[in-house]
Amino acid sequence: MKTATKYSFLFFIACISVYQASAASLDLPQLVDIDGKSISKVDSRITVYCFLATECPLAKLYGPRLESIADTVGRENVQIIGVSSSPQDNRDDVRKYIDDHSISFPIVFDADQTLKERFEAHRTPEVVVMDSSGQIRYRGRIDDQYQPGVARSKPTQHDLRDALASLIQGEPVLVT
Repeated sequence: MKTATKYSFLFFIACISVYQASAASLDLPQLVDIDGKSISKVDSRITVYCFLATECPLAKLYGPRLESIADTVGRENVQIIGVSSSPQDNRDDVRKYIDDHSISFPIVFDADQTLKERFEAHRTPEVVVMDSSGQIRYRGRIDDQYQPGVARSKPTQHDLRDALASLIQGEPVLVT
């Protein structure tokens, strides 16, 4: 039994190493916003990539929530970047989304889905949180208010906020 436990632990460590190595090797292109302006990498310890689609009902609901998070964590060396990878979206749709939801963080128009593929994003809204070394520290939902078959009146878990709070404090993210 001890041998099986030892090998299970080693397998677990190997999986973590492969995951971290693949996260660190993400070769991201220079990002430009929907107007073609280069997004300068601010001196941030943490970057949050928010995958959005302008016609997604949940992305519409989460627009103001993401803006609130951006306002809160912006002072903590956290950069939030929206990513529009929906093939149905065009630049005018993204501009309207920005205006409708008073978004202040930059949104990248990812028409060729380069970022979507590199980050393996599958849904909207979905977030990927990277530290300054390029390691993915959190991937997933913003909170648990909406899930397949579930619509709560308010969230009971705040996954993105919790992940950011841990990283800001220099602690590991408990739910990655």
